[in-house]
Amino acid sequence: MNKWVQIKQNKIVKIMLLFFLIMMAVLITSRVDYSVIQRFIQNHRFPGIFLCVFLYACLGATPIPSEPFTIILTGLFGPLWTILMVTIGNTAAAFVEYLIGRQVSDITEFTQRKVVMPRFLQNLPVDSPIFQILGRIVPGVGAKFVGITSGIYRISLLTFLWTAILSNFAGAAIVSYGGYGFLKLF
Repeated sequence: MNKWVQIKQNKIVKIMLLFFLIMMAVLITSRVDYSVIQRFIQNHRFPGIFLCVFLYACLGATPIPSEPFTIILTGLFGPLWTILMVTIGNTAAAFVEYLIGRQVSDITEFTQRKVVMPRFLQNLPVDSPIFQILGRIVPGVGAKFVGITSGIYRISLLTFLWTAILSNFAGAAIVSYGGYGFLKLF
């Protein structure tokens, strides 16, 4: 078989697999009945913690926000446990986004195409800790954009992880304590 035909077939398989995994994550997280999860967590505390981290990782591959789930967890566990679970879960979600970006980079041959891109895109400071932390602050799309872009640009995994942990911890603390204060009103 011709080498180029085999490479093209590998790319098609990767695209199909990536699409399938993203669709499965969307399907799983969109059909989740959070009241069932809430009862499970209340009855099985430690397995429930692992389930929560898994759900956050699944949410990383979808456009579904995790903040409502964080407020539910705050009501169940209090802010400190929730901060720990959300930090670990959102870091796992960020890693999933990074891996998706790596696959997109492989499929599109980004490193070869980067040299013909406009200069401002060639010099985008994706590997800068400032970009990594401040980019995640943008509501709605910031964290996913940073995660996928970091994978596409293939930045250092160490830089990606420590900035993800730092920003996820800060975001978890804000949402958890904000949700805890909101829940105390009722």
